[in-house]
Amino acid sequence: MNYKIVNKNNQNFRNDIQALRGIAVLLVVLYHLSIPGFQGGYIGVDIFFVISGYLIIKKIVESLIIDKFSIKHFFIKRVRRILPLLYFILAITSALSVFIKHPIDNLFFSRSSLSTLLFIPNFFFWRNIDYFNPKTELMHLIHTWSLGVEEQIYFLLPFFLIISYKLVKQSNKKILLLFIFVFFSSYTLYFLGYYFQINATFYLFPFRVWEFFIGGIVAILEIRGVKISNKFLDLILVILILLSASLFNPEIYSHNYLIIFPVLFSALFILNENKSWDEIFIFKNLIFFGYISYSFYLIHQPIFVFSRLYGVYDVFKPLVFLAAVILSFFTYVYIEEKFRSKVNKNQLFKFLLSCLTITFLFNFYSLSTNGLNQRIVDQYGFNIYERKTNIGISKFGNQNNLRFILYGDSHADHYVQFLEEQAIKNDYGFITFTTSACISLNKTVSFSSGYVNKNCSDAYSKLLDIQSEYNLDVVIAQRWDQSIINPITNQKIENNSTQKVENLYESLLILNEAIEPHKLTVVGNVPGSNSQKSGGYFRCKIYKAKDCLIKFSIVDGNGYNVNNVLGQKLNSAEINFLDPYKYLCDSDYCFNEIDQKFIYYDNSHLTKFGSMLVFENNIALEDE
Repeated sequence: MNYKIVNKNNQNFRNDIQALRGIAVLLVVLYHLSIPGFQGGYIGVDIFFVISGYLIIKKIVESLIIDKFSIKHFFIKRVRRILPLLYFILAITSALSVFIKHPIDNLFFSRSSLSTLLFIPNFFFWRNIDYFNPKTELMHLIHTWSLGVEEQIYFLLPFFLIISYKLVKQSNKKILLLFIFVFFSSYTLYFLGYYFQINATFYLFPFRVWEFFIGGIVAILEIRGVKISNKFLDLILVILILLSASLFNPEIYSHNYLIIFPVLFSALFILNENKSWDEIFIFKNLIFFGYISYSFYLIHQPIFVFSRLYGVYDVFKPLVFLAAVILSFFTYVYIEEKFRSKVNKNQLFKFLLSCLTITFLFNFYSLSTNGLNQRIVDQYGFNIYERKTNIGISKFGNQNNLRFILYGDSHADHYVQFLEEQAIKNDYGFITFTTSACISLNKTVSFSSGYVNKNCSDAYSKLLDIQSEYNLDVVIAQRWDQSIINPITNQKIENNSTQKVENLYESLLILNEAIEPHKLTVVGNVPGSNSQKSGGYFRCKIYKAKDCLIKFSIVDGNGYNVNNVLGQKLNSAEINFLDPYKYLCDSDYCFNEIDQKFIYYDNSHLTKFGSMLVFENNIALEDE
């Protein structure tokens, strides 16, 4: 079957670049599918950036050389290339959002959808989520962060090149030196950024400019007549790219810097003019995926998320993949190709306006109704917004009669509302100091996505300052089954190792000594809902309404072994240990629901009812 999209004689495209696009999109999709051997498939986005930099910079520079570059024409082409399909996907997913039953999922989707519509999704996700957080598996538009980077660079790039080309008086040699300078400057920023602020470095365009400009360097070299011709080089480079996708791991910090290698491999692939493998079957199929790569990239994640939410993903994963490919083909033919050149400006404007209107209406409706929260309240008698988040330092109750400091991560924060009620009832107050996903002690700091968050590592000393100022007892509650690292030795400690418990125990002994004669109370891990694939028991109930375990074996709970061993050690050291398992489980099973009341909001965070079960018989905190 001969598709037009794989027509080698089409002079508007280079088939080798289309094949490279195909490799890039397949790496990303296989990464999102969690296929073994592709845990580094996220490098596909970096390859896309190289390709985009090469194509866009080459077109602009060639037009500048002959004095025929038009900013207006450039932006019209970008609009035709990017917006019709993007706005169509946003309109469809926004309309389908009425079927997203979880209010928090709905609100997050609406905010991410509007940020994508306004070309700033990378800024939105930077402020809200680590890309490698498992929660992103349930985020329909997480992948649009890369479009935000491209759109922002596309907006600035033509002005930069026009000014630069005038300053260097159309000298390709000088423009090449300028590109090399920009490349090294941006890469230096990237290198330093991963040390100081990894999330911003991943999402924001200043840290990604170097990937576009390595493509630009290849473009200028080609314009100057520099080429490589080796019939084996392409195959070697593809193998190296695939090895990178297989070996890279976002949990290993140093791999952030090794991204430069697949970026360079991609640049060399483009520069090499000898394509000895362009007639083989695999290459032709990669070209097919290259042509539908934009559609495939945009469509795959929403399809994967909807199939995960409604429980069909794990059973029908190959069919879900195939559905994404088929839909991508049709959107390529009937939207991408059609609006790129076959419709006039009025038709384009009407289409974009229609999609924009649909997207705004559905998302504003969702925002105005708290993610359609009332239908959940009506069905389950449970208001998910009863929980308030109090990250940072806060005071509750009678501030003239402060009794203790509650310290920890979000697993301390989920106790605040119930403790506040008890404080008001008994006329005392307390201070909270909570951080997000962060254990911070003398010899223990959380180790997330391959790096130590500086704000997390500084939290422990801030706790000691607060305790010294107010002279209060300390209650520490954490999700103790996080990955940790010893900040003194920089040794990463495995989750299930005896060394981890020893490290936590030693760190808590140091804290206990530091606050004496005041008391330390350690709150252990909660069991969690044991429904991670569904995003928690509550999500399972509202999306699937079946196969949702109301109870599970006690040994399958989060941090079960850590609680047992750490609790014994702390009790022997006469440090009070409060084990939530005693109140959320019996001798054999832990529960997700008691008396038709939900214990968890999600995988592991307690509802106010769950917090009450843990603390209602343990409010000795008010007695001195």
